[in-house]
Amino acid sequence: MSLKMPYQLEIPRRLAACSKQEEKFTPGMDYYSVLKETEEGLCRTDFCVHCWEQSAKQECLEQALTHWKSKVPPKGKGLFLSQNRDERALQLLKETLGSDLPESQADCFVLALYLARRRLLMMRQQIEQEPGQFYFLYEVAATEEILTVKRMDLLQLSVDEIQKRLVERFQAE
Repeated sequence: MSLKMPYQLEIPRRLAACSKQEEKFTPGMDYYSVLKETEEGLCRTDFCVHCWEQSAKQECLEQALTHWKSKVPPKGKGLFLSQNRDERALQLLKETLGSDLPESQADCFVLALYLARRRLLMMRQQIEQEPGQFYFLYEVAATEEILTVKRMDLLQLSVDEIQKRLVERFQAE
């Protein structure tokens, strides 16, 4: 059972074409999205730049919860998004666990924290292998598999470097 937090919203996916002129969205194209609340839930409407500037901006903003401008991603670059982000993070964690490189250990630690926050991993125990060297035993909620992740000092980690590495790895494949 997945718990929904009050601030988590299921935002519908972008439409394939402009809601006004039905112009197909192509890779690299800018578009505007508007999110409204209806009786059925959240409703998303997408517009090409021309339609947005001509009429949709005035029509939609009064009733909108929010709106944003975005760009259609290039083909092939967004493939990793088709797989659930949490599943991909768990897959990356398992792939990285065998490495003894210091940067891999930091990546594992950050991924484990993310997955624990998302409740895909549950921290079961902290063990001390050597004086001052601690490991967390995490259980994968879906499979009951146990993973061991070295505890790191968050203040000593280079967040920018870890973020760059993880983004590269998420986009690989």
